[in-house]
Amino acid sequence: MTETTIWPPSVVQPRFLTGRVNSSTSAESIPGVGRAVMLHQLASIMRLELWRGNTLLPTPRMLTQIDPSRPGMTWFVQQNVRDWLLEGNALGLITVRSDVTGWPLAVRWAPAWRWNIISDPFGGVDTYYLDGRKILNNDDVVHVRRGADPLNPARGVGIVEQYVRSLNVSTMQLDAESEALAHGGVPSVAVIAPQSDISDDDVKEAGDAWDQMFSGPGRRPGIFPKGTTVTPLSWSPTDAQMIEARKMNTIDIANMTGIDPYWFGSTGSSHQYKSPGPMWLTLLKTPLEAMLQLFEDAWSAALVPNGQTIRFRRRDLTSDDLETSIRTMAEAKKSGLYDHDEARDYLGMGPGGRPELGLGDTGSGVTLRDQLDMLGVAARAGVDPNEASELVGLDKLADKFIGYPASVLPYDRNPVKDPTAQPPVVDPSLAPAVEDPEAPADPSTDPTVDPTPIP
Repeated sequence: MTETTIWPPSVVQPRFLTGRVNSSTSAESIPGVGRAVMLHQLASIMRLELWRGNTLLPTPRMLTQIDPSRPGMTWFVQQNVRDWLLEGNALGLITVRSDVTGWPLAVRWAPAWRWNIISDPFGGVDTYYLDGRKILNNDDVVHVRRGADPLNPARGVGIVEQYVRSLNVSTMQLDAESEALAHGGVPSVAVIAPQSDISDDDVKEAGDAWDQMFSGPGRRPGIFPKGTTVTPLSWSPTDAQMIEARKMNTIDIANMTGIDPYWFGSTGSSHQYKSPGPMWLTLLKTPLEAMLQLFEDAWSAALVPNGQTIRFRRRDLTSDDLETSIRTMAEAKKSGLYDHDEARDYLGMGPGGRPELGLGDTGSGVTLRDQLDMLGVAARAGVDPNEASELVGLDKLADKFIGYPASVLPYDRNPVKDPTAQPPVVDPSLAPAVEDPEAPADPSTDPTVDPTPIP
């Protein structure tokens, strides 16, 4: 049986771990690595759902508040994703189980460096230790691995361990650039004196005088002898090559993490000419999908009964802009692929009935003003007004908005109707009060009228 720590791994040679990158924290200080971690942590914006086969089940509280001591799921998912990417292992400890079913109710995340594993090379049960204390029941450990260490399959391998030499090169390039900026051997300006023969003392005296006169933010005028040439200098060609090397290093980090260089600010990517939807879909399919499935498999096996699966709702990431989404849902509803409630749920409005007239919350977090804005977007996208109004929960607009100015509606408030149809019954209380300027004043309400009867 072999004992190993999750980090630092025994497989990495000590001479590499004693370099500039010797932990996930030092690796994350490299801007490209930090960017890669942030992009992977986009998994935290996807809602967790519970499924049985193709049936969506009600979301249990554990999938919205898995650790009672820390609010929400966003932070929990982010920390697990970071550990998975950098250290190759994301671990949590089940802290509460149901007294009735025995299934978990709460999980506490613990950083990978706090864990040890004693693995049995002959296929026995691995033993977990947290802060040196043995975990008596392996079922209480939720472990998501990134790949596997060939010498110890019980633990995964992160990019810090896998690419430690390349990451050390990245930090050395940053150090060299910092040194060039702080102590660069290239002067800021070259002054060619008109004299053909000038002594070292004169050169030093002129340099000190220049520095004293022109250093700082001041813009004092410079007066020089005839024939003097002043040439501002920039970085040397060697220093300029450092910038190119840094760009190549960014591409290396993109390759380490499987992310298109576009997301790191690199030019020349085809992503620059795509709408948001395909860009997010490519990001999902390239680096994120395999990671999401690993988390779904491990969490489903450890946290929910057999036959049920935990899934990330991927459309939270891949959803397109509002105009495209409304057009797509209108077509999907017309073709029968989506029903009314499913289309509303896709748009983030939630399924339900028609909201009452009013400018407040309609019960789904969407106000009437939001719905009218959506109708305006749909009208500009060429969606049929009746389809769009029904989709966002506002059908029979001409009847609902009697008494409101036409400018409120995004299109004609009096569409052509079937001549054989009966006129709608309108609640008079919805119509605004209209005052007749010719009507006599009411003495009981008009303070300018004397209520005393005329004798």
